[in-house]
Amino acid sequence: MSVSGIHGHVLEVTVVGCNRLKDTEWLSRQDPYVCLEYGSTKY
Repeated sequence: MSVSGIHGHVLEVTVVGCNRLKDTEWLSRQDPYVCLEYGSTKY
């Protein structure tokens, strides 16, 4: 991951909610993740 878009600083992100999660797991729990876009860069 490149941090050059935020000038070398750490950006802390807290996810407080989500929606439209599809239950694709049959025997185990979901393992959701977050896609983040900052400007034109995707992390």
